[in-house]
Amino acid sequence: MIRRHIWIVPLLLFAMSTGWFVRQLDTTAGDASPALAASPDYYIEDFQMTTMDDHGRPKRRLEAEYMEHYPDTDIKKLRRAYLVVYQTPAPAWHVRASQARVSSDNQVIDLIGDVRIWREGMSGARELEVETEDLTVYTQTHYGETLKPVVIRTPHSESHGTGMQAYLDERRLILKSQVRTRYEAMRP
Repeated sequence: MIRRHIWIVPLLLFAMSTGWFVRQLDTTAGDASPALAASPDYYIEDFQMTTMDDHGRPKRRLEAEYMEHYPDTDIKKLRRAYLVVYQTPAPAWHVRASQARVSSDNQVIDLIGDVRIWREGMSGARELEVETEDLTVYTQTHYGETLKPVVIRTPHSESHGTGMQAYLDERRLILKSQVRTRYEAMRP
């Protein structure tokens, strides 16, 4: 009787080892999957993207030394980003940052690290400069904001504060707290 059922033991051992092997494959695949998903699927060197308005005029231009696209989130990461927001007939806003992250719908740009913002006057001379550590720009409304410390310089003043709202279309900047301004009177 035992001899008739002895073949069951190797069959059970085979089934158990197969189950263990399949579980190991699932565990390994589970570990590799996030790493693959977090990897870029393509990159572009000397990246440039220009968005046009309804009349075919440039609305904004985004450039970077290097851009990576991540398929799992559809986010683009940029190195040495440069953003220009056109405001015809007024002078454009310029923004530089060490890095940037662009949302999947291209409507939010997070500028990160050593952010420099400036605008030139109609004469071509720089009339305003802003320094901060990060800035989030909402591209549809041309609104930007940060919670970090900010320095705003004009030819005759320098303001320091924490947090800023930037209404680029209105050419208006608001420092949120701890504001200190030094103003140099113009000489006749």
